[in-house]
Amino acid sequence: MTSATRTLIGLTTAPLLAASQSPVGWSPLALVALVPWLWASRRASSGEALALGALVGTIYGCLVAPWIPEALRSLGSSGFTPWLGLAATAAWSKLPLFAAAGGCVRCLHDRPLGAQVAGIAGVSLVGEWAIGAWRLGVPWALVGHSQLAITGAAQLAVVGGVPLLSAWLVSINAAIALALTGARRSRRLAVGLVASWLVMSGLGLPLAEWIRPQAGDERSINLLVVQPQIPRSLRWDSDGQLWILDKVAAYTSEVLAREGNGIHAIVWPENLLTTPLEREPALASALQNHVDRWQVPVITGLVRPPTQPASRRYRGSVVWIEPKQGVTAAIDKVRAVPLLESSRELWIGTLLAPLYGRAVNWPKVEEAKGASSLRGAFTVTPVLCYEALFPGVTDARRDPESLAILNLADDSWVAGDLATQQLTEFAAFRAIEQRLPFVRVAHGGLSVQIDPFGRTVQTLPLGTFAHAVVELRPQPPPTVSERMAILGLPVFTGLGVWWLAGVWPPRAKPGGASR
Repeated sequence: MTSATRTLIGLTTAPLLAASQSPVGWSPLALVALVPWLWASRRASSGEALALGALVGTIYGCLVAPWIPEALRSLGSSGFTPWLGLAATAAWSKLPLFAAAGGCVRCLHDRPLGAQVAGIAGVSLVGEWAIGAWRLGVPWALVGHSQLAITGAAQLAVVGGVPLLSAWLVSINAAIALALTGARRSRRLAVGLVASWLVMSGLGLPLAEWIRPQAGDERSINLLVVQPQIPRSLRWDSDGQLWILDKVAAYTSEVLAREGNGIHAIVWPENLLTTPLEREPALASALQNHVDRWQVPVITGLVRPPTQPASRRYRGSVVWIEPKQGVTAAIDKVRAVPLLESSRELWIGTLLAPLYGRAVNWPKVEEAKGASSLRGAFTVTPVLCYEALFPGVTDARRDPESLAILNLADDSWVAGDLATQQLTEFAAFRAIEQRLPFVRVAHGGLSVQIDPFGRTVQTLPLGTFAHAVVELRPQPPPTVSERMAILGLPVFTGLGVWWLAGVWPPRAKPGGASR
């Protein structure tokens, strides 16, 4: 077989894997999407395997995020540069992992079956974990993200996060690819691994619900989640901040009048006000007057001055505003989008700056060093927009007393629904990992409530003022026994089917038929 033929076969992985991430129910494709690439990499030379992995990863990144060129155009990029920006973003987030995995497949091609499967799964596990832990990593469209629609299979994330789910899927693909080559005992392994996915898909959710400790009997907390509809161009206009506040407050007042006295806190999205209150006493006073009149605390995202005076920087914060007391707690953003939002200087930034339009020269977020919960009359785990992709940020802010993960977001810089839909789906795994309700409220994007098992409870309509009342009760953190039971289901299913596949049908005895 020629190198060109192997390459064409391997490249089919990119559209198959992208299709498994689509919202139309093609999640099972993730079981076989990697097979063409793994099969081709095993037969390639070391250089070809590395190059093929890099190419597959970059094409996959482009196919799974087709909204990027339009977003870059809205940020001021023009001509062919938005497509170069798409390629650069895809290469940044996908090329290293796929190239490393392809090289691993080639290096292990003559090793025992178990070593080959475990090796490629291990590279996936470590690689995806590193992407999520690295400050410059972009954990977008990981292999395991494809399983959110398969709610039972997605429960494995409570054990080891999305990277463990990805490693499991990669091992299934590797076993199937080896079975196609006729490798000894590979069919047994493939059957066992596929059976583990089938059983987990069907029984994972019932098992998770059955073993999950019940929520506490303490008094429930009702959040009023308010989704504004203010054009982005107006939201960043310093002269229109008071108008924005009055418009959002008027809608909130109408809702409070209908909902009665059972609301314990109001939640507004990220960057509701983009002029620091410290610089506008009249704006700060107007906001406090609304909170005092409602006699209900407000949790919202605000722009605040940087910790050290510097032009072109600001802090993106979530604050707790109490009646008669003002801001009593605040958390600053620790993860901002590289180049477009983050103030961190990158050596490659100058080279890539022309691809990202005017946004490169906009004021940037000063990222905080640490993360913690937000505490007031009750405790919540806040994550600001892009931070929801990083399990480490959520874990650091998760307090045993947290009632929910609050994701305050601003998606208004991206046209269309695909980006906000993907971000919401990927972030839903934080609910599974922490076993907490996930409440998202956004400008220009999806505002949703997701339960601790990753299921969507309610969604607010896009592109309009809307609200929802969310009831929260104390949720204990995941227990060791809970995680072990979830992990045991696919492990023991796979081992059992693998053993049965080795002894059935019974082999004929020498000199006569079996009985």
